[in-house]
Amino acid sequence: MNEIDNIEYFKTQSEKYRPEKIKYLLIAESPPNDIRNFFFFDGPKPKNQMFFQNVIKALYNEHCANDQTCKRHFLNEFREDGFYLIDAVEYPITTCTNNERKIIILDDFPSLIDKLVDFNKRNLADENTKIILIKKLVCELLKDPLEDNKDVTFDRSLGVGEVGFPRFFSDPLFMDNIREFFQISESG
Repeated sequence: MNEIDNIEYFKTQSEKYRPEKIKYLLIAESPPNDIRNFFFFDGPKPKNQMFFQNVIKALYNEHCANDQTCKRHFLNEFREDGFYLIDAVEYPITTCTNNERKIIILDDFPSLIDKLVDFNKRNLADENTKIILIKKLVCELLKDPLEDNKDVTFDRSLGVGEVGFPRFFSDPLFMDNIREFFQISESG
């Protein structure tokens, strides 16, 4: 697949698992270089699923084996419970330097706002939608501009949450921060 095909794949796959109403929106940095690492990848032989595994463990306190059946099961649970994940940048930037990432994330911020406004217009997200940013750099760059943006409707009583990217499988800090912000007990 080339970059354009990958972007289309990321879009198609994520929309497949978009809930009718987004209650909880996670915003990460960008999709991975390898589509088998993509959060919404549901094909055979998923690759390193550390991010997916940590999110599922945080939300459902369950481990998902790296297989297609388990992955699809939890992607459906994720959708049915009103969770959705989007990226601040629609294409992989994982091989860029930190400075390059900063520039790209800030340059793409208007597109992210357009996407969030579109969610509001289509009644996918509203004043009850909770938003959390994933990864330190994304939090540093986007938390204040997102909170200050009056065009996007979300649960402003909590503000925009922030959590660092998981450092390893079953990262307790990552999982605790997700649970705390979304007010989810450890029992799921």
